[in-house]
This record gives sequence, structure tokens and C-alpha cells, in this order.
Amino acid sequence: MVLLAHKMHSKIMLESILSLKTDDLQFVTQDGVLSTSKLVVLTVFPLVSEYLPDWIIKFDTIRILLPDHTRQRVGEAFSKMVISGDCRELGTVLGFEYEEENEI
Repeated sequence: MVLLAHKMHSKIMLESILSLKTDDLQFVTQDGVLSTSKLVVLTVFPLVSEYLPDWIIKFDTIRILLPDHTRQRVGEAFSKMVISGDCRELGTVLGFEYEEENEI
């Protein structure tokens, strides 16, 4: 049985996603650009597509400007989403707000 929790599998999965040949979505940060696939980001954050016309999603490269964040910060948040499935950090970077869960 293969578990994705193993560090080697997570590393291979992250490298595969980061090296996708389709770099049609770019996070433009204060110190660089992180490219990835629209498929990955729009699948996890479908709300982003509501702000874009269909023709941009289908044909153009999407650039999301994040001037208050570094490439390293965005990359770490993206990696966390891919490796552990936790998209809250990247969501926070993108400006989404989350309600805190109250324990009873």
C-alpha cells in the first residue's frame, strides 16, 4: 500500500506539480514569479474564476499580483497545499478570509 504521507512521495508529487509544462498561471510577488497550472489553483479555489472572463481562463496566462508577499512565502503556502492538502495558508495569501472554528 502506498501512502502519500511518506516524504519521498510528497516530494515527487510536489516536484511534478511545480514542473508542469503548463505554466499558465503566475503568482507575481515582490521578488519574483512563481508559475504553475491554472488547473491546480482554480480547482482548489474556484471562486477565483468568478473574477475572470471565460476567454481569459481558456486562452490566456493568468497573473495574480501579490506585491505584499515574497516568492518564498507563496511557494511555501503552495507547497503546503500540495503536500498536506491544507489550502488555508495559500487562501490567506490570496486574500480569502476563514472563520475560526470554535471548540465546544
